[in-house]
Amino acid sequence: MISAHPLTHTRECPFDLEDSIDLDRQDIYQPTPEEIRAVCREIQAEWSEAERARRARGQAGRQRTPVVSPRRFAKITLENNVSDGRAA
Repeated sequence: MISAHPLTHTRECPFDLEDSIDLDRQDIYQPTPEEIRAVCREIQAEWSEAERARRARGQAGRQRTPVVSPRRFAKITLENNVSDGRAA
């Protein structure tokens, strides 16, 4: 049995969601995990070594973390606190 959706019969939802969503539809293709893995392997087989390395780095490979000395960090923090009125 399908439980009622929380928005059903509320002002935010002007229609009955139970009538508009058929969770048991058989005409929607849902690939199996094995099919997904197979297609991923096919796609990845076309990657160059550079592309494979770039993707292995993820977002971290494209971001740079600024290096700030403790002295500079203290100065920036003090300046920010003074401008915010938090420093004495």
